[in-house]
Amino acid sequence: HSLSNIITIYFYKIKYNLIKLMKLQVRIDQISLIN
Repeated sequence: HSLSNIITIYFYKIKYNLIKLMKLQVRIDQISLIN
């Protein structure tokens, strides 16, 4: 039971980090468009 909890937590952390990376990438693209 605790193992599945750990997997779930890791999955959400990875998902959250991926979303953060995508937003950062979009921001970088916008900045490079402006410059």
